[in-house]
Formats: sequence, C-alpha cells, structure tokens
Amino acid sequence: MKKKIIFILLILFVVSLISIVGIKSFTSNKIDKTDNPITQEKEENKIDITENKESINNDSNQEELKNEETKNLPSEEKQVNVEKEKSNDNSSKTTTSPSNSKSTSNSTNSNNNKKSNATQKQDPVVEETKPQEKVEQPKQQNSYVGVPNPNDFYYSFHQGHIDKNYTTLDGCYQRTAEVSLQDTVDIINTTCMEVLDGQGTVLGIFMYVKCTSGNCGRYKTLVGIETN
Repeated sequence: MKKKIIFILLILFVVSLISIVGIKSFTSNKIDKTDNPITQEKEENKIDITENKESINNDSNQEELKNEETKNLPSEEKQVNVEKEKSNDNSSKTTTSPSNSKSTSNSTNSNNNKKSNATQKQDPVVEETKPQEKVEQPKQQNSYVGVPNPNDFYYSFHQGHIDKNYTTLDGCYQRTAEVSLQDTVDIINTTCMEVLDGQGTVLGIFMYVKCTSGNCGRYKTLVGIETN
C-alpha cells in the first residue's frame, strides 16, 4: 500500500510541475509580445499610416468642396477674384521694375567708369629717336715705324738716342753705379729707359744722367758708354 501511495504522489507532483511550467511560459509569451519594441513600432506605424490616409482624404475632400463653391459662385464674384489676381501680378511686376532700373543704371555707370579708366590708362605716345650714326674718322697712319716716337713720354729725356753698350734694362742698371761714382756731388741721379717706336717696339736702351752742372752725358763717356 505504501508503494502505491508514493507512486500516486509522484504522479501528482509531476503533473503539478508541468502545469506550473506551462502557465509560466504562456504568461511570459504575452509579456514579451507587449514589451517587444519592434511590435510596438509596427503597431504605431500602422496607426500613423491610417491617420495620414485620413488627413489626405480630408484635404482632398476640402479642395473638392472649394472647387464646387467657386463653380457655384456668380460670375461677378469670379471676375472680382480674377481682377484681384491681375492686380497682384501687376504689383509684383512694379516692385521688380526698380531693381531692374537700378541694375541698368549700375551697368551704365560701370561701363562709363571702364571707358574713363581706359582713357586714363593710355600711355603717352613716345616718339622714337634714332641714334645718330657715328661718323668714323679716318685712322691716322703711324709713320714712326723703326724710328723713335717723338710722341712718347720718355722722348724728352732720351731725344731719340740709344746706348750701344747694352740692350736690356738690367744691363743698363748694372752700369749706373759706375757713372754715379764719377762725381757724387754734381750727379743727382741716374736711370734707364726704353726707346720705343710708334708701334711700341723697343729699339734700344738709354741711360739718363741728371746733374747740376749740365753736359751730364760726359760722365757716361768717362766710363766707356757710347751713345749714337
């Protein structure tokens, strides 16, 4: 007997558990449907679409009523409405005309300014002056070739004379000491110079002796320097 009672109790317990689990799942599905935001949004969208359709239908109905009313109006009222519309169009045109006049005046002013600036920017015409052609003077032919040039700076010292004892300046300077020692009181100084022709050719060397007594060339002859 005890085993049967225990078995019956177990069956009752299992049945009660199954019933409790079923009730909970049923209630949870209902809560999920109500709490699910996607389902709520779908329902709200359906409501908005129906409202929009109703508003559009209302607007179309109102427009049809207005059109019927305008058709039913007498001809005089229609003419008044037409005249009002024409007056509004004319007023809009008149309001735009000053702006057009201003734009045309501005364009004319800009054109005038451009013309004045163009006239001011014109550079003065500069007359070209041709350079005067230089007249080539005939070159003077140098006739002092192979002859001492009288136009040379040192010509006033050597007077066209050339010493025979040396042909270079170094050879000339080696003999200046001998000449200076001939008379240390009378002789002031001695120097050597080249004798040139008109083309700058060196024709020879001349020793110039400066003294206070005059006839300074005699000191060179005392040493044995010959001058032609």
